[in-house]
Order: sequence, then structure tokens, then C-alpha cells
Amino acid sequence: ELLSAGIGLRAVAAMGFTASTLVEADLDAGRLRDAGVDASRLRTAGFDASQLRAVGFNASQLKPAGFDVSQLKAAGHDASQLKAAGFDILQLKASGFNASQLKASGFNASQLKAAGHDASQLKAASFDASQLRAASFDASQLKAAGFDEPQLKAAGFNASQLKAAGFLQVETPADADITAFLKKVGTTLEQIKSATSRDWSGKQINDADCKVIGYLIA
Repeated sequence: ELLSAGIGLRAVAAMGFTASTLVEADLDAGRLRDAGVDASRLRTAGFDASQLRAVGFNASQLKPAGFDVSQLKAAGHDASQLKAAGFDILQLKASGFNASQLKASGFNASQLKAAGHDASQLKAASFDASQLRAASFDASQLKAAGFDEPQLKAAGFNASQLKAAGFLQVETPADADITAFLKKVGTTLEQIKSATSRDWSGKQINDADCKVIGYLIA
């Protein structure tokens, strides 16, 4: 009746009528929003997150109105918008956003790891070995995720770390070959392990000897 009498919608909305009452007057969410009715009142009147997003409410306005992360995600808000609205990484992950989507919203490898993503998931999200090493993944975890030896070397892992991860495996020579090599160069296992430098020039080192050397100094 007030509207029929020529009183403006904004004035009517300001009189304290509930949003439900205004909806009963056949007013849609868009008109009510334009009249100054906030998201919280419209939610109480029965409008869902999708309807309110469609008339211009953003995630930062809908979150304090009582909509949760899952409702806002279902309404079409992406991870970046929900992050900006104040939802944290654990809430976003629990609502179904994957590592790639969370990365695109601005979270780094360390944050994603802390939220429970493993190295394989982060590799699939296009983080490289260097970024994952910086996030405290070790060489064994990165090897299991599918990174190869050259990638881990480029990321800064040293020979000891690569060996511990299962790279740089050296075939064990026969005992007789080890004994023959030690006799040939005139040394012992103890001397090789304690030496800071080794000079076997002039000892006519051959391929079989190289295999033993690789095993002894690995």
C-alpha cells in the first residue's frame, strides 16, 4: 500500500519492514538491494547465495551475512574471491578447492604443505623442485612425487641427499675386484676413507678399476 501510494522503495525499506514482508510485496532481490536492504536481511528472507551473487553481492558481503564457504563456492565464487572474503586455506581446501586452484589464489608451496597437500599434489599444481625444496620437502619425497635426478640436482640437493633418496646408486663390485684394485694402487680401504685427496696417476686405471673407485668413494 505504501508503494502504491507513491512512497519510494528505499523509504519503505528504511521504515523497518522485514525483508520477508517486502518480498511478499513481490519485490525481487535486485530491487531490494538497490533500496539498501543488506545481504543479511535478504538471506533471512529466503534468498540463497546464488541469487544474491546474481544481483551484485560479493563474497565479502555474503560471508558476514552467514553464508559458509561451501555455499559461496556452490554459488560460483572462486578461491581468490573467498580468500579475499576472509576464508583461510583449510576452509578452502575442505570445501573442495584443489592445490592448483589454491595456488592460483595466491597461496605458496609452504602454505599448501601446511594445509596437508603432499609433494605429488603440488607437483601436479606446477610447483617445481626448487619451490618444493624451499617448502621443506626432502629429496626422497620429491623423488616419490616424480621428480628425476637432474631436476633435484638443479634444485640444490647435494650428492649425499640424492644418494639417501635412492639416486646415484653404484653397483657393488666383487670382493676380488676390490682386493685387486687395492693391491694395484698400493693402499687400503681405511686409507681411502680417511684420505682428503687421492692420486692414482700412473697406475694404469682401467674400466674395472673405475667401477671399484666409484663404489669406494660413493
